[in-house]
Parts: sequence; structure tokens; C-alpha cells
Amino acid sequence: IQMNDKDGTIVRSENPLFDHIANNEGFEANAYQDSEGIWTIGHGFALDVKTDEGIVPHTELINALIDKGYNIDKLKSGEESLSIKDSVDLALDTTIKTAHNRVTKHYGQEIMGSGNGFLRIALTDMMYQTGDGKKSFAGPNSQFFKHINNFRKTKDMKHIGQWGVADPKTALGQMYIDALKYREKGAGGIYDRLEKNANFITMWAEGRELIMDYQPQE
Repeated sequence: IQMNDKDGTIVRSENPLFDHIANNEGFEANAYQDSEGIWTIGHGFALDVKTDEGIVPHTELINALIDKGYNIDKLKSGEESLSIKDSVDLALDTTIKTAHNRVTKHYGQEIMGSGNGFLRIALTDMMYQTGDGKKSFAGPNSQFFKHINNFRKTKDMKHIGQWGVADPKTALGQMYIDALKYREKGAGGIYDRLEKNANFITMWAEGRELIMDYQPQE
């Protein structure tokens, strides 16, 4: 994708993982509070993180912003805004890395192997969106997690299911159920995002490949 920064600089990305997440999240140069009061900026960067224990500061992201010369209070007040270039750097080095590391933590390092490109994109985006706690779309407590791993073990498509069929016994069926709940609440964007990821998971299950060079830096 190609983006124009506030100073006119053209910022390009050829990273399919970033491109997918960035297209879903959009970009906001100015900090704002979401519907739950969480301060957010850039490509969906939450300055606070919802965990099973409550809301806590996103220390790694805050420190990364400070290292780039930003003042958190001034970002919140609107005195400062985030550049697209810095947002891309932060996404690749911090927020996407965190989501991707959650994927390898729960799904295993073998997810990095050939044949898993489409699955990695879908899982990372789902972790980016809802983390890996109890309410995660793809975390270890989810039905989706169980169905995907059953497919990985057996290669039986009955564990994948079909988007559009509300079946909690399949991966795509559970995604569809989750998507419908959000659409009923007026969050159609989440429905659309899950549908995109369902398409990626279908392509992965069918054996299609997407080469990804993204390797998070420690």
C-alpha cells in the first residue's frame, strides 16, 4: 500500500501482513478515545491494554513512542500528532510483533513454516484485534483455536467449516457466530474484518501459499 504523510512524504509498504492490518485498522494521526474510553492512535495502537485482570498501560508501545520523541500527554491533548512513517515503524517493531509473537506462542513455531502464510496473516490480525485473553477470537481459550488445531492434526475439512454457516463446531462457523454478534451491535466493520480473515483461512486450508518474509525482531 502507499500512504501520504502529513509533510507530503510518500510512505510505501510491500509487507502483506502490515498491509492487511493497516487496511483493517486505518490510520489516525491524532489520539482519540474509543467507545470504551481507551486512548488510541496511529494504526489502531491502544495506549492501554484490556487484559483479563483489567486495563493496564501498554508500556512497550508508550516507551517506543517516547523513544521516537513523542510526549504522551501532548498526543492525548492534540498538541502533537503521529506521523505515518513513525506509525509504520511502531506497527512493525512493536504492535504487530506483539500480535505475531502471540500467534507463535499459542500455535507453535511451526506456523512459520511454508504453507502457512495465509493462516499467519489471519491469526496475527485476529490477535492484533482482540489479543489472546478470554475474549480473544483466536486465543487458546477460544473454540476457534481448538478447531484450527484439529484441522492441523487431521487435515479434515470438517473442522474448518464454511463462512455463512453458524456452526460452533467448526472454525469458520465460530468466526461467523462472533461476527454476527458484533454486526448486531452495529459493529459491521468487525464482521467484514472477520470475513476477510475467514477467506484467508479457507485459502490456507485449501493448500494455497503466500510467501511472507516478515520475521519479528527480538
